[in-house]
Amino acid sequence: MVQRAALARGLCRNPEILLRDEPFGALDGFTPARLRRDLDAWWKSLQVTVILVTRDIEEAVYLAHRVIRMKEGGIDGCFDLSLPRPREPRRGNFQNLCRLIEEAI
Repeated sequence: MVQRAALARGLCRNPEILLRDEPFGALDGFTPARLRRDLDAWWKSLQVTVILVTRDIEEAVYLAHRVIRMKEGGIDGCFDLSLPRPREPRRGNFQNLCRLIEEAI
């Protein structure tokens, strides 16, 4: 609930950009999946730019239009994602893209 409240606080002021740093990292196994779906739905309705910092490749592929890999404080790679929405983590293209990004790291 704390993570949902933090996300709602960030969105209630109608920002142009929403910054989130590991927003789902300290949650139980089921809650992150629900919050990812919520954030994706809110993004669609509000059309706000979200910059999400995460170490979770599946989370990045589920939510992002573009995954930017950072190394030593700089940009080390960029992956433009063209998967249709809503994204299905258990489908082949989703998992193939996750593997591609993981191999590039």
